[in-house]
Amino acid sequence: MLETERLILIPVDLDIIDALLESDDVFLNKYGYINDGGEYLNPSPEYLHKIRSRLIEHPEEYPLAVDYLIIVKELRTVIGSIDFKYLPINGVSEIGYGMKPEYEGKGYMTEAVNALLKYGKDNGVSKVIADTKESNYKSQNVLKRNGFIFDKKEGGMLWFSKDLKQYYEAYDERYKTIHQKGHSWSSDVATPIVLETINKYGIEKDESILEIGCGEGRDANKLLNNGYNLLATDISEEAIKYCQSNSKYPNRFKVLDCLDDNHASKYRFIYAIAVIHMLVLDADRQKFYSFISEHLEDNGVALICSMGDGKFEMESNIKEAFELAKREHPCGEIEVAATSCRMVNFDTFRKEIKNANLSIIEEGIASSLPEFDSLMYAVVKKA
Repeated sequence: MLETERLILIPVDLDIIDALLESDDVFLNKYGYINDGGEYLNPSPEYLHKIRSRLIEHPEEYPLAVDYLIIVKELRTVIGSIDFKYLPINGVSEIGYGMKPEYEGKGYMTEAVNALLKYGKDNGVSKVIADTKESNYKSQNVLKRNGFIFDKKEGGMLWFSKDLKQYYEAYDERYKTIHQKGHSWSSDVATPIVLETINKYGIEKDESILEIGCGEGRDANKLLNNGYNLLATDISEEAIKYCQSNSKYPNRFKVLDCLDDNHASKYRFIYAIAVIHMLVLDADRQKFYSFISEHLEDNGVALICSMGDGKFEMESNIKEAFELAKREHPCGEIEVAATSCRMVNFDTFRKEIKNANLSIIEEGIASSLPEFDSLMYAVVKKA
């Protein structure tokens, strides 16, 4: 079962199909739903028998690639259905949906699609395709509101697609690869400038601290072991699982995508070591800085470190982020996800920070051996 603010999405199983084959009323009474005067999308007995056979013959498809009933919580009424049409093939699946006309225009289907996309992303779906009639503007708007991009027109149908994995999530694949081999990707040597900044700006141990991009926890564990009030976050579930398994303070680690997730707390000190360089697109980099600006306390400061010497500029091709590439590692040469990288000079660094309503207190070049010979850094506050 999937749940959103207004909806419940229930995967169709054999019991539901058998009830529907008897009658709509049998189904409604059995599951406690209210008859709104219409039929449940009028599924034919032939269709119900078809999906029943499919469930029996291919139980592995449940619950990902089955129909989900869309139910409005407040009304206790089934208003439509939605599904992935098949299990992902090389990460790709197709989405389909339908809804009773009287419930259109309320944002229900947009909400349902968003919920199924999130579920698919957590269960092996990396790209979703969808087709809709050229005349079906309502369906096209549902797709566009969920970030689908128009791909092509074919046989009177419009095809759209959406990549569920962002290029910067390739680091999760890198961690999985190295951890499966029994190694860590990085050393456990803490970055000196983190504690130096905490001491210099008088951050007390009981004041709230946030780390963005904690990786395998080398800086987080240093602070936690010294009694600091830290929440360490990373977009990588693999990295967070690793930290939770190797720390005395597992509850202080949390998955967070600072570009996309909602987060209500504010902090006296925020730091991000070698995170911004993995963000290539201008829009993504601006979201990163804006997150820091929005989550700093009024008297708070943040430390931002980026790979680079402040002069050299380069950026990788984000389309290649998930491709395997050979990298040197203390355990030997290894094939891991290429990931992403963008290095900027100090002029660009300063402009990006200023555009996020942050002001620079100090800047310079630091290091974090053995990983980084050169890190450009800025200590910032709210403008």
